Amino acid sequence: MTTGIYQHFRPEERILVDQLRDYIATAQVEYRPVVTPFANPRTRAIARILLGDDDSIGMWTDGGFDDAEWQRVVFAPDYFTPEPADYQVQLMGIKYPTKFAELHHSTILGTLVHQGIEREVFGDIETDGTRCRWPWMLV
Repeated sequence: MTTGIYQHFRPEERILVDQLRDYIATAQVEYRPVVTPFANPRTRAIARILLGDDDSIGMWTDGGFDDAEWQRVVFAPDYFTPEPADYQVQLMGIKYPTKFAELHHSTILGTLVHQGIEREVFGDIETDGTRCRWPWMLV
């Protein structure tokens, strides 16, 4: 039987819960901002739950685009106000000859993932039919 905080989450989320707790603890103990890899909405919801009523640590998010599904999270002391550079995101993109090729979201996503790139390293892929771009995590 699972007890403690883990009982509120799926069993396969135990490692994620531990990692988020570590990020939050680092921000609390070291009084500095800590940025996560790109996080999906479920991960961000878990982070908010773990923060609970602790007003000493804030949580800010940015995905490189308005309304991005995948976003990086900054945990930091409440007096900290993150700047865009604090999220450590660089926009990547592809310009291609639309006369000869047609790239879709699924093509780009599949190519990145099948090259062994972890999904948490890049954010949402945005395409308008003539170019593709996505935020990339700087390390």
